[in-house]
Amino acid sequence: MVLLAGTMLWGSKGDMSAWGKADNSWYVVYLNNNQVYFGHIAKIDDGVLTLKDAHYAEQVEVPAQVSTSKNFAIEQAPQKTFKLTAKGSDTMLTSDHTIYLNRTSVSSWEKLSPEAEVAKMLAGTKNGI
Repeated sequence: MVLLAGTMLWGSKGDMSAWGKADNSWYVVYLNNNQVYFGHIAKIDDGVLTLKDAHYAEQVEVPAQVSTSKNFAIEQAPQKTFKLTAKGSDTMLTSDHTIYLNRTSVSSWEKLSPEAEVAKMLAGTKNGI
């Protein structure tokens, strides 16, 4: 079964329509240098993995907040969270959010479940949320 799927994938040069329809699922792609990208895998061939609607996670720190009352003050420690940023959204390097990854730089990828929080966030960015 795995051999058949691998043959379909590599035999067709990885064109995602080889499975009978374009795959509109979100994927996470792990690179050898520990970078992680999210997006739609549009094509895989011998040398390149094409990722459309590419995003990456940026860590952001929410500053400490202080709540005060007449007799005391409560300080909430800074919190670290992540936000998704579209690749190529920087005004200096604006692009169509498609990246072409050298296959030798890709360690692995996996399909995200539609119920995954990241997939929901990504779907929200496509809908303008």
